[in-house]
Amino acid sequence: MKKIPVAVYGATGAVGQKLLARLNGHPMFEVAQVVASASRVGQRFGDSVEWREDSTIPATLADLVLTDAQPLDGVRMAFSALGADVAREIEPMLARNGIIVVSNASAFRLEDDVPLIIPELNPGHLELLPRQREERGWNGAIVTN
Repeated sequence: MKKIPVAVYGATGAVGQKLLARLNGHPMFEVAQVVASASRVGQRFGDSVEWREDSTIPATLADLVLTDAQPLDGVRMAFSALGADVAREIEPMLARNGIIVVSNASAFRLEDDVPLIIPELNPGHLELLPRQREERGWNGAIVTN
């Protein structure tokens, strides 16, 4: 099975690093893009980040170059570790561009059409996605946790 190319937004922060550690070697997802603040764009991830995970930074991640918020061609899903203020701007832009956003931010958690998912408890909340797409005119979506 071909892996789904994903982006991690807020990749250099603690939550972004946790997401990257979990995604590394994942059977369904391949990290294709790491996104950070404008001051870090163009830097090699491994040179820019103070890695806080217990393991060493995987070479496949260390060699990625940090980008701005525009999704790279082929990226279909984004894991967001952005702060709420930044997420409120960036995550809808991604959803309008057909990206499925899994957000850790509080920016959209209380919206009526945005699923707040705890997979073991309420996977049925994903049924809100068609409504979200129709009402907001998005090809993608935002899902919060």
